[in-house]
Amino acid sequence: IDQQRGSVLRMDMYSGSIDNKATLNYAPNYIVYQEKANLLAVSVGISQNVVALDPETLQTLGSVSTGVNPDGMMSWEDALLYIAETGSNSVVVYDLVSNAMVKRITVGFQPRRIAHSDSFIYVANTGSRSISVLQPGLLGGARTSRVPGGPLDMAYREQHRWLYLGS
Repeated sequence: IDQQRGSVLRMDMYSGSIDNKATLNYAPNYIVYQEKANLLAVSVGISQNVVALDPETLQTLGSVSTGVNPDGMMSWEDALLYIAETGSNSVVVYDLVSNAMVKRITVGFQPRRIAHSDSFIYVANTGSRSISVLQPGLLGGARTSRVPGGPLDMAYREQHRWLYLGS
């Protein structure tokens, strides 16, 4: 993602060169590949939507309107797309099969990134210095734990059940 130029770039890893580019404008924030649907989902904050791109051609396949400033995303079982809405202090759950919003879940202040384990979904709330824990399939409220610093990104290691936080 090139936020300054508002584009998504595809790099050929054999040659190290950029071989395709899609201009989305409005500063894209985050990108995730949806394997089963074979598409790229790109959150675009200023236009408040998530754009679906064909991974080969980078042509726009469609878009989803979201709340204020969508940021990090995560796919659950290739059927649900969880989207952190930084400006709305929520996570929207979008059904990729029916192409419809399922639920908006209130989390901490300024959610930025989403990670998951086999059983839980973790949301890094930068503004409230916390992690919200959601249970997939249960579309209710979140359990929140305070952490030092404002978490910016996360990674999960299944073997030890450790959640790593970058702040």
